This record gives sequence, C-alpha cells and structure tokens, in this order.
Amino acid sequence: MELRSSQRSMPPVKSSTATNHGYETTFEETTKPVSNDEYGEFQSKDPIMVVSTHKGNNASGGGASPQSVKVDHPTSYIGTLMHLFKGNVGAGMFALGDAYKNAGLILAPPLTIILGVICVHAQHILLRCSEEMSRRLGNDAVQNPGFAGTVELCFATGPLKLRKYSTTMRKLVNLFLCTTQLGFCCVYFVFISSNVKQVMDVHGLEWDVHVHMAVVLIPILLTTWVRNLEYMIPISSVANFLMVGGYACTIYLLSYDLPSITRERKYIASWNTLPLFFSTVIYSFEGISLVLPLKNEMKKPRNFDKPLGVLNVGMVLVSVMFVSTGFLAYLKYGDLVEGSVTLNLDKKQILSQCIKIAICLGILFSYALQFYVPVEIMWPLIINKFGPFRSPAVAEIAFRSALCIFTCRGFVEAGLLHLRFKPTSR
Repeated sequence: MELRSSQRSMPPVKSSTATNHGYETTFEETTKPVSNDEYGEFQSKDPIMVVSTHKGNNASGGGASPQSVKVDHPTSYIGTLMHLFKGNVGAGMFALGDAYKNAGLILAPPLTIILGVICVHAQHILLRCSEEMSRRLGNDAVQNPGFAGTVELCFATGPLKLRKYSTTMRKLVNLFLCTTQLGFCCVYFVFISSNVKQVMDVHGLEWDVHVHMAVVLIPILLTTWVRNLEYMIPISSVANFLMVGGYACTIYLLSYDLPSITRERKYIASWNTLPLFFSTVIYSFEGISLVLPLKNEMKKPRNFDKPLGVLNVGMVLVSVMFVSTGFLAYLKYGDLVEGSVTLNLDKKQILSQCIKIAICLGILFSYALQFYVPVEIMWPLIINKFGPFRSPAVAEIAFRSALCIFTCRGFVEAGLLHLRFKPTSR
C-alpha cells in the first residue's frame, strides 16, 4: 500500500512532563503535517511532537524564551580539544600497563585501538541523535539537550510501542551516569592515597593508607563546596598542566633503559584474563558524557564532529597516549607492573616523587569536575523531594559533603575487602 506524503491532520498527543535540571520538558499536541520521505516509516503515520522548555510553572511568561540558550563564553577549537583531553586522561591511563599484562604485547595495542574506535563511534551516534531530535522537533523547540534528555527524546519520538519508556530511559541513563562518575571519584581516592603514601614512606612518614585517605579527604571536600564551575577554571588549567607534565616525565622514565622485547613478555596472554583488559581500557575512555556539552559550548559547533574535528583529533591523540603508556609500562616491568605504573617508578628518585605528586594534584583538582555531574543530576531531585530549604546553599553544601564522604567510604570498604581476601605469603 502506498503511503501519501500530503498534509493531513494527525491525532493529538497526550502531554507529558519530565523534569531535568529544574526545567520541564512538555510534549504538546500538534497537527503538524508529516512527510514520509522526511521522517521514515514510523513517522509516516505517527504524530510529531513539539517540545517546549520552561522554568517551573511559568509557561506563559513574557520576555525571552528560556530555551534560547546563549553561551556566554564560547570555546575555541583548541580550548575544546583541551577539555576533551582533560575528560579522557585520568587515573585510568596509568593503569593500562596492568591491562596490557592481561592481553599481551601484540594483542593489546590493536584491541585498544578497536575499543577506541567503538567509543568514538558511540559518541558520534549520540551527537547524530541530538541533531536528529533538533531536526524533528525544530531548533526552537529543542536546543542543546543533554545525554539523558537526548535519550528521552529519541524514545518519545520513536515507535509508538517504545514511547511509554521515554521517562524510564532518561532516569536509567541518569542512574548510569551517577554510578559511573561516583565510581571515578572512588578510584581517585585510591590513586591519590596510594601514591602519596609511597612518597611519604620514603621520607619516614609511614602512615596507613587509610590515614592518608583521611588527610586527602579534607582538600577534596573543600573543592566539592565550589558550586560555580567558573571558579574552577584556574584550578582546572593547573590540573591540565600537571597531568601533561606528569605524563611526559612518566614516558621518559619508562623509555629509559628498556629491556629487549623478547625478554619474558607475553605476546598474547591467556583468554581468561582478557575481561580484565577490556574493563580497564573501557574505564580509561571515560569522556562520553562530555561530548554534548563540549559541542554546545563551541564557537563553531560544526568543528566538533567533522572528519578533522575536535572529537576525532582528540580521541586519536588520547588513543596514542594510551597505547604508548600501556605498551611501555608492560615492556619495562613485565608481570611486576602495578595497578598504577607510577607505583613502579623508583621510590627514592626525586623525579619519580615529583611525578607522583604532580599527577596526584592533577587528579585531586579533577575530582570536583567529575563530582559535578552526579550533583547536577541528584540535587534537583533532592529539592523536589525535601525542599524548599531555609538555607539552600547550606543544604547543598551538606549534600555535597555527604556524597563526597560516601565515595571515600566506598574506597574504605573496597580496601577492607581487598585485605580480607588477600592471600598471605608463607
């Protein structure tokens, strides 16, 4: 049966609302004509939704529309590239030596590249979905949806049978984002405490790692109290400098006095350890939640996902760094490589100590940025459930503090579990 693309009235759509970051997204009734060539097989007979975004209940207020978002400080190509680099290069990169031990010198590099291509492909899919939602619903109706908002709109405008799951999918994506970001924060405690302990032990301050964790908690807690990310820009710039310098010096030490490639190194490891390799490498590619906000804040958003755009160029650089770090770390230390290659560096060498302190400071300053994502998702829900508060700023700082201590406690529980099941040497 031939489908006609002429204009016709569509059945009304029931309105539904979903709150995200304090804004309500409303699917309004419409009788917009549908073109089969433009919208595909589902959209040839399904109604098209128009989305309007408004703050609170002031849907009919005057003035400029809130969805007409204007970026106050648009970023350049190089600036966005640095942000993308910062979002992907963290503690996971220094664990790739242990990952390569679980795959082998020959098998690990191509698998790392394949996983990187898959991650970049998934990020391009997310960007195309966001653009498709703007095309279907109009740029004036939907502008700059986030990760969860894009998923919700894809389900809300997709096949009729799946539309009822749109709100559930948004909540599920937010749950995954919170779990992932808080997991990063727990790992940051592990990384900083272990490296600081190693440096302090050389200078005679032999504290338990959990004592170092309690000390590290204080500056980390203070950084989480910063509610405006604009004040974190100078600290973030310092963190970028420290991470790049620490990485360069680490590669220099790893490249010095390398053993022969044929010296007791596994070319292809056992298949039983490959899951450990995949989990570590996938953890290292941790920047998918950044692609939409980074693109939306560019001066020229089209330069983000074009063939030689920020995303492709940035991820190629990140992949080269990952492969070089993992390959050199395993080649130099073999099966003795630690969970973080910084722990393998000479404990008494001044340069090694400076590298550990610099990277730890870079990770510490990055904690608040990783922590910002779950707070932005969870805090509006807390307000809707228990608000309004007499002192909103004090309540938010208390919530941030409790969540930060929770990530610290997660590290403690993981450490106790590791000690409980750690085999004793005879």
